[in-house]
Amino acid sequence: MKNTEKIPQRIFYVWGYGERKSQIANICIENWRMMLPDFDIIEVNEKTPEWFDFDYEYNNNLWFKTVYDLKMWAYVSDYIRCKVLYDYGGIYFDTDVTVYKDFSSLLNHKMFIGNCLNNIPEMATFGAQKEHPILLEMINFYKNDIWNSQDFIITKILTKILKNKFNIEPSLLENVKDNLIAIYLPEYFNPFHFDQDFNHSCITHNTYSVHWMGASWHSKKNLFFLSNKHRIPLEVLLKQMEFIEKVDKMANKKIKIN
Repeated sequence: MKNTEKIPQRIFYVWGYGERKSQIANICIENWRMMLPDFDIIEVNEKTPEWFDFDYEYNNNLWFKTVYDLKMWAYVSDYIRCKVLYDYGGIYFDTDVTVYKDFSSLLNHKMFIGNCLNNIPEMATFGAQKEHPILLEMINFYKNDIWNSQDFIITKILTKILKNKFNIEPSLLENVKDNLIAIYLPEYFNPFHFDQDFNHSCITHNTYSVHWMGASWHSKKNLFFLSNKHRIPLEVLLKQMEFIEKVDKMANKKIKIN
């Protein structure tokens, strides 16, 4: 039976309530308005219960509560993007994504995403219909499995779920068009790698958007937490992180020489 539903014409992004937006975030959001004028643009934060029940998730999801309390905003956003698109359907953009052409032709998919040059699907830009089963698996991983897994990067979590739960393999040779998901080649959404300098020649007639891949959230303290969450009890881990933060502050103090 042919799928007659479409992904809704709305774009979600995550930004902390009351936090001043960065210059690049403002530029990117204005770009979305210009390039996708028929799409609703929706900010999701602690004060948007019509889209995300922050209080419920904070009180009932240990992973979400922990990364929120630690101010690990990228990982807060990872969970929110999966939950919001599962509940309502739409498109998610990171706030360092710029759009190059209209997304309307992608709305017939049940879910779409772009591959990276390292053959891992990138979730800075993706779309899905409401109640998509892949997103449900992502949500369940964050709620139930993440403390027992060494994985914490959303792209690697998705890749394992695609392979282990749905028998879907990303490819760098062709677009993958499964009944559940379309995985596009890097040139469509991720035409250059994060460790490469951007060159405009990477933009082709197939390119829908570019993710500029900011990663300022990778602090030493956060990486310690993410690398050890499945090895060390949470209470002990948080105390060790406090120690790391104190040592870092001491190391970064300027020493006056009289």
